[in-house]
Amino acid sequence: MAGGSVFDAKALEARMAECIEHLKKDFAALRVGRANPRLLDSVMVRVEGEMMPLLSVSRVSTKDPLTLFVSVHDPDHLISVDKAIREAGMGLNPRVERGVVLVPVPKMTKELRDQSVKEAGKAAEAARVAVRAVRQAGMKQAKAANASKDDQRKDEKRVQNLTDGSIKDIDGLLKSKTQDISQS
Repeated sequence: MAGGSVFDAKALEARMAECIEHLKKDFAALRVGRANPRLLDSVMVRVEGEMMPLLSVSRVSTKDPLTLFVSVHDPDHLISVDKAIREAGMGLNPRVERGVVLVPVPKMTKELRDQSVKEAGKAAEAARVAVRAVRQAGMKQAKAANASKDDQRKDEKRVQNLTDGSIKDIDGLLKSKTQDISQS
């Protein structure tokens, strides 16, 4: 073994799986015309001068197919939560009622659907780039770990197969998400 490094296909597979999980989270946050609690995952709230994730100061659920129900842990933060959702750039207009924040999710217009499809495509491409970066690291690892060319080729083929499978998974997720958006 050159340089004492070891080829670890399981670690590469895990890193590629992380890329796909990250994409799934990105897709869950995309608007599709229905209330989805994950839609608010990226919202940050200013609480006592600090920015905190919405999920650390509240619980988000669905009231009905078109309304999110945000139960704020501390009633003093209701206005901050309302403001954070309003200013998150998602086109949502929450309202405070009886100690909770209700967030109506408007039906998707053609323009919003097109924008969401583009955002899904960008997220998928970012995932592909991340998988390719893992592939590149895997190829370097395969080269450094093997004294024999045959073993190196076998490991490189395993890296390529992992990459191909991950890219196929990403493409399948994108196709499914695009259909989901188009049908909303």
